[in-house]
Amino acid sequence: MTALHTKLPGAVPSSRSGQPPIEDYAVIGDCRTAALVSREGSIDWLCLPDFSSSAIFGGILDRGAGGRFLVQPRDEFTVRRRYLEKATPVL
Repeated sequence: MTALHTKLPGAVPSSRSGQPPIEDYAVIGDCRTAALVSREGSIDWLCLPDFSSSAIFGGILDRGAGGRFLVQPRDEFTVRRRYLEKATPVL
């Protein structure tokens, strides 16, 4: 487990639960299932293979026991952005 939510600008955990607020999550999906992704990039909620399945990650409900998926460097790192001159379909 990491405590990156407190280090990210605008990502302040709720004082009661230590959880980030729900507005700090985004949804990604494919019309069969969806995942809730935190600002730090962890998947904190995911049901597979479809919406009616049990959750395999439930970190949004319980940070300690709910489980989550996060891939990140072990050491400190710097993030840089680069924008292309012309509009492209690449995010």
